[in-house]
Amino acid sequence: MDSTYNRHPLGLPAGSVRGLLAVMIVGLFVAVILMPSTQAVTVPLFAYPLLALLPVFLVAHGRSIGGDGTAHPLHLPRGILRLFLTGSLIVAVVWKYVNDPQVLIDRVRPTAEQLQQWPLLLAAVSGGFLLGRLCRLGPWNRSAMFQDFLAWLSLLCMFGLGAHTLLAIFVDPQIAGGLNVPKLEAALTASVAFYYGARS
Repeated sequence: MDSTYNRHPLGLPAGSVRGLLAVMIVGLFVAVILMPSTQAVTVPLFAYPLLALLPVFLVAHGRSIGGDGTAHPLHLPRGILRLFLTGSLIVAVVWKYVNDPQVLIDRVRPTAEQLQQWPLLLAAVSGGFLLGRLCRLGPWNRSAMFQDFLAWLSLLCMFGLGAHTLLAIFVDPQIAGGLNVPKLEAALTASVAFYYGARS
């Protein structure tokens, strides 16, 4: 087999893993926003810089997604995944605003303690994305080793996002002051940003 064959992670069409990560990012927002009003929980701060990565997926085109004659992300019809992402986020925010606007504001407004982590998260998302873009330009970007690395990274990112979503929904409300793992959140943010940079 040609060692420079362009393989997409997990054997899925181009953009599928980025789409799955985008669904998990939006799912975290939607899950926290739609939790019962009796639950004292806020959107984790690291989710905001990750949400800023969504336009990278939403506007991807050409060779990045479906430009080489392959199927569209997750084998779905063109535009369906993007419509689902934007639609679900808008519907969740509007529904919560109509039914309990103050709870919505409280959940999406970072606390003063959370904002102290902002410089670290901003450095993680920007540094991770830039490093991913630089690695994508290297001569190794089609090597089997690099593509295997991206495949493993995609799995770790999905596991991390899934685990943090479960913690935010089931564990965080039970802990006074909520979870406080800024370094782990920064590492997850940098990893997801790196993947988006390397595959976009």
